Amino acid sequence: MAKNRIILLCLFFLLVIPTISAQNISIDYPDEVEIGKEFQIKLQLIDFESGTYDVKIDMFGDGARIARILNNGVWKSTVYYISEAIESGQEEDFTMKIESYVGNINFEVKIRESGSETKYLIFGGYSLISKDSDTLQEWQEPENQIDETQEEPESVNDKNTNGERSVQLTGSAINDEDKSNIIYLNPKDIKTDENFKSEAKGKNTIWAFALFCIALILLFILKKVNDVRKNGIK
Repeated sequence: MAKNRIILLCLFFLLVIPTISAQNISIDYPDEVEIGKEFQIKLQLIDFESGTYDVKIDMFGDGARIARILNNGVWKSTVYYISEAIESGQEEDFTMKIESYVGNINFEVKIRESGSETKYLIFGGYSLISKDSDTLQEWQEPENQIDETQEEPESVNDKNTNGERSVQLTGSAINDEDKSNIIYLNPKDIKTDENFKSEAKGKNTIWAFALFCIALILLFILKKVNDVRKNGIK
């Protein structure tokens, strides 16, 4: 009888644990954002059971919540879930903004079965950087000025009394051919493989749970073996 129970437990864990560990998310988000400006987080559920799920994207800076998320047309704190926000296998965009915090931001994603208060998974370890508009402008201006300083001036004003030449460029000073060589950079529009992260985390906790369950099974087996030996000695 004891052997049958052990076999059933082993079969249960062999069937259930792989299903749990397969649940994952795919998430894309910018490395840098500007405070007060909206940005998007793309989220997809992978290998979840069919149905709708609530989503919570909780962002922290220096231990405090510093972001808002657009929830049914209303900006709300990230302490709240967005109910019935996503279905398994589908990709959804979530609009967020940083209120006033500048610096490194850590955040986690919680996925909860709609209608449940206890069944949820946590995916953490994500981070991004928030900057104010002045910082982004200082970073952007040298890039925008590269082509202007290299252009040959169409009109030159040499009326400076100190002998310095004053160059004035107008819209007509750049012909169509020159315009094709100008690259206007905006840090929010630059998208490379490094700017967006596609990660799927959460397996470590699940595997730790699996190892813990296996350890319990082994202890249960050893206990039964010891009981059998004691009964045999008697």
